[in-house]
Amino acid sequence: YIGDLRADDRCVVYVLDCGEAGNYVGHTNNFECRLEQHCTGRGAWFTRQHGVRGVKWVSRVYSRVVAAKLECWLQSMAGPVLERKVRLSLPYVPLAQQ
Repeated sequence: YIGDLRADDRCVVYVLDCGEAGNYVGHTNNFECRLEQHCTGRGAWFTRQHGVRGVKWVSRVYSRVVAAKLECWLQSMAGPVLERKVRLSLPYVPLAQQ
């Protein structure tokens, strides 16, 4: 246990910058591993097709159910609305050019 959360219950919801194609929203219980998959072409179809330029937003949540609901809510937003929401949270982190 970590605090009142079991390690397998913690999840992360994230927004990735995919350039002109827009944003990719996802959730996972291992962000570092999932980000590597997206960046190396082993992630979701969208990130394989359009690439990943950076991480726009990351938030830890306490359960997979909450993560899935937050992901769905973020995906339902139009691009400009999502941009305003994530801009208020964390600074944009571009990925190093490979």
